Amino acid sequence: MDSLIHKIQRHILTLKTEVQHQKLLVACSGGIDSVALVHLIDELKQQLNFQYGIVHVDHMLRGQQSYEDLQFVQQLSANYGVPFYSERIDIPKLVVQHRDNVQQRCRIERYDFFYRVMEREGYDLLLTAHHLDDHIETAMMQMLRGQKPIGILAERPFHTKQLLRPLLQVTKKELLTYLQARQYPYRHDPSNDEDDYVRNAIRQHVLPEIEKIEPNYSKLVARSLRGNQLDEQALNDLAKASLKRVQIESSKSRQIIDCNAFQKEASALQSRVILILLNYLYSNQNEEITYSKRLLNRIQAELNREAGEQVVHLPNGYQVRRSYNRAYFEKRERLKRGTELSLPLNTIVQWGSYTFQLCFQKDIQSFEKSKQYYSLSESDLRIRTRREGDRLHWEGMERPKKLARLFIDEKIAKQQRDAWPIIVNERDEVLVVPYLRCRYDVRLNESDEQKYVLVVERN
Repeated sequence: MDSLIHKIQRHILTLKTEVQHQKLLVACSGGIDSVALVHLIDELKQQLNFQYGIVHVDHMLRGQQSYEDLQFVQQLSANYGVPFYSERIDIPKLVVQHRDNVQQRCRIERYDFFYRVMEREGYDLLLTAHHLDDHIETAMMQMLRGQKPIGILAERPFHTKQLLRPLLQVTKKELLTYLQARQYPYRHDPSNDEDDYVRNAIRQHVLPEIEKIEPNYSKLVARSLRGNQLDEQALNDLAKASLKRVQIESSKSRQIIDCNAFQKEASALQSRVILILLNYLYSNQNEEITYSKRLLNRIQAELNREAGEQVVHLPNGYQVRRSYNRAYFEKRERLKRGTELSLPLNTIVQWGSYTFQLCFQKDIQSFEKSKQYYSLSESDLRIRTRREGDRLHWEGMERPKKLARLFIDEKIAKQQRDAWPIIVNERDEVLVVPYLRCRYDVRLNESDEQKYVLVVERN
């Protein structure tokens, strides 16, 4: 049995993430895989010189039985004298509220709790008990979605922390044998025996048949998946260089690329650039996000069109918006036409992806390149959406021009026009259309005479 410990130790030492002198949080459900992980980690803590704690979530799906799982893991933690953290989450109630499936809501809530514990208690790494069978099952599910099979990564970012999977080279059978040889108890979740989910069906019906044909299939598939992961890493490195050639703007809330430049890149790199951009967009998610091949193909097709406007809606309120020769990976704008906000002095006001602050000219110490500064002689201002008949008279124009015409000339997408912030005075005269135009008597970025300055930043 010592060979299993050495196998896992060697695997951990090959990872890029250092575990020595770190605080590890081990996720434990009470089942075979995670209980084995706890025992193995405890055996390795001296050799690898780390501290660890155990975390458990009761999803409240199996009544008293799932609560007994919590008590079992709590006792396991007490036996080893390590910190224990738990939370009971009413998943059935949350599924109704969020209108999603049970597995997805369990993952979201579980990993959210894990991260909160790590932040609060100062843990560096999260360890989960995914093993070789999970690795292969995931690869098969990826193939069923039309994706290249790469399985599960042994390490990945987890918000500001890191997630490790030390058991990816070990089968469930090996873990069970390890527990039985030492007479370590564990809990059994009967929902894992059901085949209502694709993963369970693969586990119970597909893989046993493959094993009859090739008993050594798990090691062979693992070797193939490792090759696929290395290939993907090499292509992703090339895609990162490709992204630099096409990217116009990058922020937490939005990514903008040049479609003309994008179309010059090889198709294989285009698809990976899209994945990188989507990962930026969903970087605040707790669990890995997977995208169907159909969705990725649609985005790629839209970005390769010669002209026009199109929106591809993404999960959780995000979108990819193609407008003329630019593509925006962003959160969907929720502001509707008719919205209006006051703009009090010395108060930060948020409007979609914009931030506004009206202050005194004398309070501006320096100009930042990321912001715009409009000098004004009046302070009674409001932010609102455009209205029929709005006009703006900017410098160099003989007469005011309709905002509708300005938006068209500036190639602003129809979807954006109704949510674009308009700054007006008490007489409802348009003074500023941020990042586009301002009225002839409103000066941008320079004035010692005007009393007020409007500071605008677009995220």
